Amino acid sequence: MIDEPSRYQTFWRVQHHRTDNDVVLARVPTWLAETVQGLFRTAMLSRITAHLGGRELAHALDLGCGVGDWTLGYLGFARRVTGVDINENFLGVARRRAAALGVDARASFEAAALEAFPVASDIDFVGLGACLMYVPDVRVNRLLAKVAGGMQNGGFVYVRSTVMAPLRRRQTTAFGVYRCKEEYETLFRCNGFSVLDCAYSSGVVADFVGAGISHSGARRLATRSLDAVARLGRAAKNHTEYYNWLLCRSPGGE
Repeated sequence: MIDEPSRYQTFWRVQHHRTDNDVVLARVPTWLAETVQGLFRTAMLSRITAHLGGRELAHALDLGCGVGDWTLGYLGFARRVTGVDINENFLGVARRRAAALGVDARASFEAAALEAFPVASDIDFVGLGACLMYVPDVRVNRLLAKVAGGMQNGGFVYVRSTVMAPLRRRQTTAFGVYRCKEEYETLFRCNGFSVLDCAYSSGVVADFVGAGISHSGARRLATRSLDAVARLGRAAKNHTEYYNWLLCRSPGGE
């Protein structure tokens, strides 16, 4: 059963892409948003690839794909990708980007609500990037159950979501449902997923940058400093953090 569109779906369906700020809703200059987002995406994709251990996946499904920047990034470890979004304008940008890169034969983009799109049995990777906070409580468990029931056992799921900072309660606002980290992890576990990796976004970038520094002491100092500044700044301003989980679909669930 698919419910009536939520207010979040109604909002995202009509947005137009002028710059990538329109996708991430960043309130900073466009050049800065694109630079930061690009660095983080590179760092996170590198982290996922390391966990896969050189394994090539068959088919990655990116739910809530936006303009396809992450979808196309998944081609680094998947032979085929499918991006799904409710916004036709965003999908047009994604298709043009795929064509410009010459990968349109391996990348398809479909218009649908997250809950409505079927999870085919050949799917062995699902991306849920920055979309679960726009899925109301009544639907989020249903969506995760659908992903778990459709994809291959042993497949992977990447979740990126804004969560409330420690010691703060979940909030439901006009901009999204901001759950706690523990609430998400309970949902994952109840739907048969095990957590392979969990890190907040500033930590992902700090680890990636630090890995390029040869001296171990300098590497630790740089990593901790970058991480602390970014994390404290976000928590002080918004009382939220951006978390990333890499999950594995356990055979038979729990």
